[in-house]
Amino acid sequence: MPAPVLVAMLGDLAPPELLDCVEQTGAADLVVVAGAWPNEQIHHSCQGFGVLTPSNEEAGFLNIQFAHSIFPEHVPPGFKMLKAMLGGAANPQVCELNDQQLTELAFSKISKALGINTAPERTWVHRIPNGVPQYLVGHMNRVDAAQTAVSRQLPGLHLAGESFFGIGLNPALRHSLVLGSSVRVV
Repeated sequence: MPAPVLVAMLGDLAPPELLDCVEQTGAADLVVVAGAWPNEQIHHSCQGFGVLTPSNEEAGFLNIQFAHSIFPEHVPPGFKMLKAMLGGAANPQVCELNDQQLTELAFSKISKALGINTAPERTWVHRIPNGVPQYLVGHMNRVDAAQTAVSRQLPGLHLAGESFFGIGLNPALRHSLVLGSSVRVV
């Protein structure tokens, strides 16, 4: 669960170190716009992970994932699925746009980046308010202090997730292995 939700659930039980860590870790909104195209409509190979945008470019998207290549079991045969990630710290107002505006924005970016000029057969829009933690210098020191305080004040509760230990599946798996090996069953 996102750290602000944890803090709200804990209420007065939340240690000051946890409150400081959460307050110092901002979060930016994220919108995922996905589209599915019949294979014959996309001439780009769209293999691998996708397209990442360097932070110094004004591309208007964070990345475009080739979902059919990453997760082929999630895409019907004969289709390619592309997911445009919009928002982040550089585009904070993205969640304010309606679905049509988001779809048009995403597919104009996909068209420009990949040369795809046909509309997808199906689209999905998923908003994730505060979905991208924004780590500041000293973040891991604050996380260590928060975990120490939580362990002392709320034994058995352990911090986990993107708000604390990294964005994406790999950091989550890595931390879950560390956490799983350190938890004692009583």
